[in-house]
Amino acid sequence: MRIDLSRDGLLTPEQAKRLNEVADRTRVHYNDMISRMAIGKEDDLDWWVSGIAGRNTYVCSLFVECCHVVLIRDLLADQDIAEIVTASRPLAKTIRSVCRAQGAAVRVVAKESFFEPLKILWKSAWDCGRDMARQIYRFWLCRIRFPSRKGPLPANCTLVELFVLDGSFAAGDFQDRYYENFGGCLRQEEEKDHVYLANLAVRFKNLAGTVERLRAATKRFLIQEEILQTSDFVHAWSYPLRCWPLFPRRALLSGIDVTPLLRRAWLKHLFSSRSLEAILKFGLVKRLKKSGATLRLVIDWFENQDMDKAFNMALRRYFPETAVVGYQGFDTQKYFLCAYPTEVERRSGVLPHSLAVCGPALMEERRQFCRDLPVETAPAFRYMNVWRGETRKTEAPFFRVLIILPLEAQSAMEILRLLLEAIEAGPGERVRFFLKPHPAMRLESIYGDVAHLTSLLKVVGGNISAYWNQTDLIMGNTSSALLEAAAMGIPVIVIGSRRGITTNPLPESLSGDIWRLAYTKEELLLSLDHFMTSAGKDQKRFAEIGGQIRDRYFSPVTRTAVLKLLRR
Repeated sequence: MRIDLSRDGLLTPEQAKRLNEVADRTRVHYNDMISRMAIGKEDDLDWWVSGIAGRNTYVCSLFVECCHVVLIRDLLADQDIAEIVTASRPLAKTIRSVCRAQGAAVRVVAKESFFEPLKILWKSAWDCGRDMARQIYRFWLCRIRFPSRKGPLPANCTLVELFVLDGSFAAGDFQDRYYENFGGCLRQEEEKDHVYLANLAVRFKNLAGTVERLRAATKRFLIQEEILQTSDFVHAWSYPLRCWPLFPRRALLSGIDVTPLLRRAWLKHLFSSRSLEAILKFGLVKRLKKSGATLRLVIDWFENQDMDKAFNMALRRYFPETAVVGYQGFDTQKYFLCAYPTEVERRSGVLPHSLAVCGPALMEERRQFCRDLPVETAPAFRYMNVWRGETRKTEAPFFRVLIILPLEAQSAMEILRLLLEAIEAGPGERVRFFLKPHPAMRLESIYGDVAHLTSLLKVVGGNISAYWNQTDLIMGNTSSALLEAAAMGIPVIVIGSRRGITTNPLPESLSGDIWRLAYTKEELLLSLDHFMTSAGKDQKRFAEIGGQIRDRYFSPVTRTAVLKLLRR
């Protein structure tokens, strides 16, 4: 048997399912390994902003590679493997050591050149330099081209963190897709002390226009470059020179020495712009304190990424009396490890004082690796539509399928490839396909021939909730919009990955009546045919399942719940 773990390789559906079983077991061991590395570095900002400590599995491939190694160890116990192909030399080296320990004579090949480490360093350094230039440009925009003229922050203000995207001003004034203006539950005088900390997730060409609109917006926005000083940038940019002493010397996962994988991951993230941005976020809080600002409450859009850790560490250090709530207004798949805080993170003071999740079923989920974590429920602002009554579908002469592309590039590409294979196999004129990319995604960056793509399906944009009454079936993975669709009584096909771990956002306890998992073109077409055939007769059952999901995963938006979140 030959197993191809390279970037272009495909696992069999059976191997892919087994990889997910391995990932389920490995989550605990992986978190323990990272926690052991943090010992002695609990107060070190440079450690917490590193790609390894961040545990962001969309950015750092270390977890997936560790799962590949454990998968091979398991397969060697009951299968005869002749050859294993890997994407990197460190992965090949680690797998060879596993094969030797098992007494297996397996040919292990790495699809990478000897000069790959130098190429990685060069690319990361180039990307870092580009992002430094972007930071300088933002600084110039915020301090010189469009300086703030609104004066100091209100006393005892409520600081609310959110992201500003390319389409945030498409309708004129700012469209808040994170808190949905707190559901319209607040009176004008109750919002007067709100300041919105804007993380600019926009393309370079849109930066100037975005900053100009933020200055003219109805809400009071704070951009970090308004108050950061030159020394803050110098400190952030010198991170690659400071972090070498933090390099982990050895790492064991489930008894396997994964040090080669760890060293490669460290090299990849040495010049990470995410680390630089996180250090600037720490500097922002420090400058706020020096400016005399007073904060009554901070709402952190909390994914527990490196920027969140730096932000919360700074808030605890410089505003120890300020209450900090980490709001997770989303559900996520269980392999997005950073969204699940650990005990060492709690003890190190890089977490908010409490975590607010958008549904009661998520409370215990988020405590999996940190039993003492304070968790509460909060309104599911982004999912208010699930509480607005049963969706009445508009009539159409064909079956409408909406494909939701996540921001993560590999998952998006896999979905597109499998979908195009299925479309070319010919589901017929009775089906229409609509493609909804993530708002922060550039479609051309993951699929070069956009013209070919648009000849087979229609690309749509805007708020996804606008499509629920025009959709008969949802396809995708990773995105929490799949769970939202199921809560609306819309059936879902989850696209399984054959290149990595399948990031299924639907809970394992969810009834299989409303969703199916497809790894191949044949499985996808069978699932599509199943839901087309049952479209009419199963609607009542889908609505019942949707109601159960809504009650467990999406807390309603009420004035009482909003005031509780805002500590009023």
